[in-house]
Formats: sequence, C-alpha cells, structure tokens
Amino acid sequence: MLRLKNKDIVMPERYPVVERKLPTAKEKGWTKVDGVLLRDNIDLIPQPGLQEEVCASDCNLIFMAGAATMGKTFAGFMKALQGLGRQNYTARLISKRLQDNKKGGSIIRDAKLIYDGFAGCEFTSGEYPTALWPQWNTAIQLIHANFNTENPSEWEDYKDYCRKNQSSAIYWDELTEIRDYKAFSYMFSRNRDNSGYGPMTLASFNPEHEHWTTEFLRLAGYIGDDYYAKPEMYGKVRYFVQKGDDISDIVWGDTKEEVARIAGLEVTEEEKQGGMTVEDLVKSFTFFSGSAMSNRILVNATSGGSVSNLYNVGETERKKLKDGYFGPSGKTSLTISSKMVDALFTNPIDNSTELFASLDVAGGKQKIISTAKGEEKKPDNCVMLIWKGLTVINIEIFDGTLNELVYWIRNTLGRYNVPMRNFCFDAIGIGYFLASFTDGIPIIGNSRAMPEYDQAGNQVSLGAYFNLRSQLMEKCAVSIETGLMSISIDKDTIIPHGRNKTPKKLIDALQEEKNIFMKETRNKKEYYKSKDEYRDRFKSSSDIFDAIVNRFIFELDSRERKEAEADLTEADYSGLYVAW
Repeated sequence: MLRLKNKDIVMPERYPVVERKLPTAKEKGWTKVDGVLLRDNIDLIPQPGLQEEVCASDCNLIFMAGAATMGKTFAGFMKALQGLGRQNYTARLISKRLQDNKKGGSIIRDAKLIYDGFAGCEFTSGEYPTALWPQWNTAIQLIHANFNTENPSEWEDYKDYCRKNQSSAIYWDELTEIRDYKAFSYMFSRNRDNSGYGPMTLASFNPEHEHWTTEFLRLAGYIGDDYYAKPEMYGKVRYFVQKGDDISDIVWGDTKEEVARIAGLEVTEEEKQGGMTVEDLVKSFTFFSGSAMSNRILVNATSGGSVSNLYNVGETERKKLKDGYFGPSGKTSLTISSKMVDALFTNPIDNSTELFASLDVAGGKQKIISTAKGEEKKPDNCVMLIWKGLTVINIEIFDGTLNELVYWIRNTLGRYNVPMRNFCFDAIGIGYFLASFTDGIPIIGNSRAMPEYDQAGNQVSLGAYFNLRSQLMEKCAVSIETGLMSISIDKDTIIPHGRNKTPKKLIDALQEEKNIFMKETRNKKEYYKSKDEYRDRFKSSSDIFDAIVNRFIFELDSRERKEAEADLTEADYSGLYVAW
C-alpha cells in the first residue's frame, strides 16, 4: 500500500517495484517505488516486517502486540486505508481516552500526518477527528470508548454507542485500556457496513499479564508456557467462534471445518437459501509481534534511543516493553507446563486396583430453574473423576438439579464400585450440604494445611503451605511433574466445558485450566490462588483440575503414629564408630 501526498489514489495493475536501503541508528536510508524516491514524512509506505505483514493480512481479527515503539499505531492507521475506493466505506479508530489525547496527544497528530491531503482527503479536528473522502462517501474517524461497562446504565449507553459506530474496519489503539472483554466483543459484533470491505478488526497493545488479551492469546495458542509469544506462530491463521460470553467459551481450530464441527454449528433453512454455510459463521484470527528494531525509521530519528530506552527500565518492564513478555511479574510462577499436561495422556497407567472418585461442584454457584416440581436450584457445573490409583479412567458431568445431586453421586459411585470412603468433594458453597448426605471426605480448601507424618512417625513441618488447597495443589503438581499421575481417557474426547457448556476437547480444557497452578509466596508460605481468584482473573472455572486436585487428599499421610521416633544426640552415636 502506497500513500503519496496530494495525489489521487490509483488502483495499480501490478504491484509496484519497491527498492530500499533500511535506516540504521547512524544512516537515514531511503525508499523508492517504481524508481520514485519517497519524501521523508510526506510519502509513506509500510515498513518491512510488522507493518507490511499487518497490511497484507486479510483476517477478520488481528492482534499486534509485543515490544514498545515497533510501529503498531502507524500500522493500524495505514491498514484503515485499504477500504478507500469503495463507496460508503467507514473505519473507526478507537482510543479509549480520545478526549484526553486531544489535549496534545500524538494519536491525533499521527492521524493528520497520514490522512490529511491524501487522495483529496478533508481532515477535520472536531470532537471526533475525521478524515473524509466525499467522492466515495468514505470516512475514517477517531472515536473514544470511555465507558464504565460494569455499570448497567453505562453498559446500555455503550451498546447504543457501538450501534451508531458500526463500520467495516475497526482499529483499537492500546486495547489493554479496555478492561472488560464484553466491551471489545460487543464492538466486534458491529464490525460491518455495506461497502464490501472486510469486516476487519485490528488491535494493538503492549503485554499485560493481568489483562484478558493475554488469556485470549494463550488459549489461541500464540503464547508459550514461558509467557513469551511464539515466533513460529506470527502470522499463522487460526479460526474461532464465540459460543458463550467469556474468552473460555471460544472454540478454536486450524480450519473453519474443524471449528464448525467441534462447536456443532448449524445454519437455518433461510440462511441456506441465502447461500450461507456453517463455515461462513467462523471467523479468522492472526497475531503479529516484533521488536523495537521493527521501526527502523524511529531508530534512525532517535539515533537508537528508541531501543536503548528499553534497556534502561526495571527488569519487569524491560521484559514486557522490549522482549514482549506476557507473564506474571514478581515471584509468581506457573508450576505446570503444557508439555506436562500433554504427558498426562502418555504417562504410565497406575497398576493399582483401588478405586477413587473426586468431585468438584463449580465453586458453589447455582441458579434457579423451573421443573415439573416447581422452581429448583441447579449447580453451575459438577465434574466427577473416577480413578484407579493415580490414573483417571473416566469423567462424569452432572447437569441436574440440586435435589438430584445426592442420588447421582450414589448411583455413579455404585456403577464404578467406588467405596464411599474413597470419595471426596469440595465442601464450600453447595458442596457444604453434601457432608450431611454422604460419608465421603469433605475438603475445605481455605482451612489449615493437614498434619503429615513420615514413616518414622515424625510430624512433617507444615510451615510451607498457606492453606489446605495450597497443600493439595503442591501434591498434585509434584505428581504431574514426576509422571506419577496419568489419564487413560482419549485426549480428543469432546466435553461440555465451563459455565456455558462450550464443547471442547479434553486436552484443550486442561491446557486452559492449567493456570490454577500459579504459585507465589505469601507470608513466607507457598500459596496457590483460590477458585474465586482464578475465576476473577481468567473469567472461567477450573472444574476438571479442581476435581483432580481434590483426589490428592488421599495422598496426604495424615495418620498419626503412636510412638514417634526420638530425636538423637551426639552421645547416641558414640558407640557406633568402627575402626577400619
């Protein structure tokens, strides 16, 4: 894409010939298009790397994130020009706090630099700065998104605002300022017009671990266990459909057909008559990243200062702004990797014949439904795992009412011949009432860690664990890391997962949930996040792994010995020396 100032846009019959000498920190460099030398800050063309790749992509949704100063904003502004020449084309460039930026912010200055005067553009700097092309009835407009969408009335105002600003191309600048995923998702639903371009949504941001964009990229497969973006995934196209309201409800695949099959998509008869197929319901996505050196023009303009500045911040910020690190800061670490989760399906099967069952009752949430018996309470989700030793041999998911739960538990344990003494469940929330109806082992995760004893009868120190949940999590993590635990179920088994019962492969659900193994030091003790903390951070539940963790209550050696081994002194060893 070439933008020449004060010249009409011309649709070329062939791609122009581009010659370049890339700028360096010491030399300005130059660019020629079909032999014409481009003028500095007047004639613009995407720089090699990130900007060219973004402008060449035809995906419905594109994220670009990584190092600071790599040219993301200019890439977004130039991408919006692709619709020019189409009647009634519209693009919205969104900066959450546009009104603040208007007091001297660079985003408006950059927009004017790129658009003003291009192909007859009329640039206005009103409340919403707008680039107009009257000959095509086309507009590229800067708008804000400064709404508190957690407030019900502002959420309604925001939805109306989105409806009024629907467009064929949308560019989000600094998407991490949009804290609520539903705000982004709703604007994405308004990504359309009748120009025939797109729809296309592009977003730029710097890594922020606690933001939903990190989880989005992780579930899509673009971030590794080390929380660095995977270079081999840059520009790789994946496909998705949003089945529910949360990021965890997105169904991902490498083809449209795969997503349509897993998600169980169907088109109506009317849609079929209109030429629609299930594949047409699936969206495409890709991700680009880069380094500060991607923006060679800025490297030259600052004599390398744009790069060196990133070396002169604290380690945490340097990893994010220079290296594109999406991980947690401080002492937080993820103890379970993707490879360890994959290995659960290939680890040796436990030879034990002892049967166990562990139940998770989805954090205690419930809803009221109407039945033939009247209104009844229904747990949000219940996952029971059946075990032989430390091998998961089956998964059962309960979807009935609270009144039916006890019967379902007893019936399921009976079908698998699991003795009640080998059944455990979380006893917080809804699970609390189960203690009155079963003789299983109730688990209260926020209670004190349980005492443990070694084979000699000595009590093991419990100072390392913040609470019982952290103790069980650590036991489970060690078993996974050492290969003691395994799963004999087909990893591609489709299960309803999460609050919205989104169909997912078992392996994908576990990969999504592995973040419950985020460990930190709290009051000098090992601490794993609670269910509520996990749900608030990732906007989903860890139902399967919570059931797995509960199983390790049976691995705590909490049987007190009658006679503990006495501590020995140096005198006790006096007669044990042997002369050689």
